[in-house]
Amino acid sequence: MVAACHLRKWHWRWIFFALIGIIMVGGLFYYLQPFSIKPVVVDVEAVTSGPVTRVLAVNGRIAAMHSVDVRASVSGTISALPIVEGTKMRFGGVLAKINATAQEAMVRQSRASLDAGRLAQAQTEANYERLAALKGVVTRASIESAQSNARSAREDVRRLVALFDQAQIELAKFTVLAPTSGTIISIDTEIGQLIDPSKALATIADLDQLIVETDVDEAYSTQIKPRMPVVLKLVGETNTQSGKVSFISPNVNAATGGLAIKIGFDEPISAPVGLTVTINIIVDRQENVVGMGRNTAAS
Repeated sequence: MVAACHLRKWHWRWIFFALIGIIMVGGLFYYLQPFSIKPVVVDVEAVTSGPVTRVLAVNGRIAAMHSVDVRASVSGTISALPIVEGTKMRFGGVLAKINATAQEAMVRQSRASLDAGRLAQAQTEANYERLAALKGVVTRASIESAQSNARSAREDVRRLVALFDQAQIELAKFTVLAPTSGTIISIDTEIGQLIDPSKALATIADLDQLIVETDVDEAYSTQIKPRMPVVLKLVGETNTQSGKVSFISPNVNAATGGLAIKIGFDEPISAPVGLTVTINIIVDRQENVVGMGRNTAAS
């Protein structure tokens, strides 16, 4: 009797757990709805109109519009260098001095020869004047000889003056002067170094007029035009600068396949020469062009 009651209790428990399981399965089936129709995600191309810009992106570097590599006119050893990078120079300012000991000696020698020539000229002219005053007392041949000597002395003095002037001109070449106003951006020599006219001593640039120099691939050589708008961004800066193409080389570099161009800023800037610049050249811009944008939508 007791065993029968115990079996009935387990029977009802199993029925209860079975009902709970059926309810849970039914709830999950209702939640998932495996047989219902769900929306399908598709890609939709939205057609819009607006401006389209074609940009050529390259890198370039800041350069001075006007710069000069200064060279000496003579060979010698640098004896003085009163400049440093960043020095602002005026036209005719002293950049460097070259040891001129030998040339200074030549100047002194030329000066001594000139002084001697002028003394000889004075003596011969005085002698001619004295004999000319004794005309009729001395022979005509003596007077003519004295006159010839005075003429030769004058010619010698003219020649010695020319030699002295030339010696001074050569001496002046041992002092290297600034051929233009600007800022020293590089120095390629130092005191005690032997230089010659083939070697640049320094570079002077006008930093008030900066440009950007770069090369573009020859594939774009026929597409780049003067005054094309350009967007410029200096390395290390977040803001951009506007500019325009100011120069296009007429020749493509056969070795690199690059076309050299220069870009001017619309507004003056201050930046070190050689700084990297990101360049976006606006090659083409079309207004109200129909285009397609991709969106994701449900239907």
